[in-house]
Amino acid sequence: DHLPVVVDFGFPNATSTQEHLNLGSVPSSVRIDQAYPNPFNPSLQIIYTLDQAASATVDVINSIGQTVRHIPRGLQPSGQHTLTLSMESYPSGTYFLRIQTTSFSDTKVVSLIR
Repeated sequence: DHLPVVVDFGFPNATSTQEHLNLGSVPSSVRIDQAYPNPFNPSLQIIYTLDQAASATVDVINSIGQTVRHIPRGLQPSGQHTLTLSMESYPSGTYFLRIQTTSFSDTKVVSLIR
């Protein structure tokens, strides 16, 4: 009387979502793997990965949303890349690192401490 009821809707023509995915067409992306040391003073090592060749840019954005550095990286092959960022003339604070391609971006928060 109080047992749960199990219902099998048994749709004969139903297919799972997995059957409709074409995993070969998964869009490529860009991601920041590491930004270290964090906090940093005055240099920061950024390691990022491109899943396919792309033109990338790195922006450093301050806590009020201003882009304080714009670093075009140009067309780069797929794989892991490293950038050393020197922030010697910038004040202490929280900054956002944004790496962007034409289709994707990734952002990390870092702190510059003097």
